[in-house]
Amino acid sequence: MKQVVLSEGKNDVCFLSSFFEKRDGSFRIREFIGEEEDGQIRSAESREIKNFRERRNPYHVLAKSENGKSNLKQVFAALVNQLVRIDPEIVVLVDLDGGSLDGFVTDLDEQVREQHTGRGTELGDPSIIERNGDMLAAVCEVLKGNGSRKGEFRIVAFKQTLERVADVSKDEELDTRQDRIEAFLGDGHVYDLLDAALPDREEVR
Repeated sequence: MKQVVLSEGKNDVCFLSSFFEKRDGSFRIREFIGEEEDGQIRSAESREIKNFRERRNPYHVLAKSENGKSNLKQVFAALVNQLVRIDPEIVVLVDLDGGSLDGFVTDLDEQVREQHTGRGTELGDPSIIERNGDMLAAVCEVLKGNGSRKGEFRIVAFKQTLERVADVSKDEELDTRQDRIEAFLGDGHVYDLLDAALPDREEVR
């Protein structure tokens, strides 16, 4: 099973790429940076997902930056039925900014319900599977209007922000940000949570 990861920004994609390279150097990840796209981003996203699902596509993970939490929620709400239908592993990487996981999922659920009023799509309550001092991981079901299960997705969340816990500044050069993120991944509690929460190469098809 392949894996689609939706995140807030470029640093999140860098964080994911560094993790997969550290765990398995042959793990192939396709990066889609929304804030660097010109023109119709939604069309470009649809093409990326369509290409990614092809059997001949060599990538194991599609990591997408959505240029902010608001866009992340909108994109997830718009794509959730498509993603559940083609059945990759779906992961949302998000900063909670000191808020709660339940609050984030409630906001996300409102967006999903607004987008899919005719189809009756909604989200279940998140179930936390891993946590540490900086992060948590959870599983959340995607439901039909009658409460039956459509699928599920995973959430990996920073309790504050990636930039805060990894001491990353948006004003720093890319190489410096990458070095700080890689150093942050060197902390066992960070790597261990991701390793437990995200599929490895043998699981991702």
